[in-house]
Amino acid sequence: MDSFDYKVLAVSVLNIPESYLDKSDFDINDAISEKFGVDLDKFILIAEALLDFTPVINPPELGNPCHAFVKVKGQLGRVLVSKTL
Repeated sequence: MDSFDYKVLAVSVLNIPESYLDKSDFDINDAISEKFGVDLDKFILIAEALLDFTPVINPPELGNPCHAFVKVKGQLGRVLVSKTL
């Protein structure tokens, strides 16, 4: 999985608009460190370890059942990070 997907997961967890990832003065490592005391690499390792504890879903866009972190807005869900079974 691309580290950008984990950056999107991180800003979602931190309740920061995804558009901040495009700002040159935004440092994702600072934001993660301030909240969780770890850098992006450690955040990714933790998120990967937790993926197996997320529900199994079968999103049409992925084509296979997977564990996933999903952001739900209204009645729509968006897969942020997934791991195929």
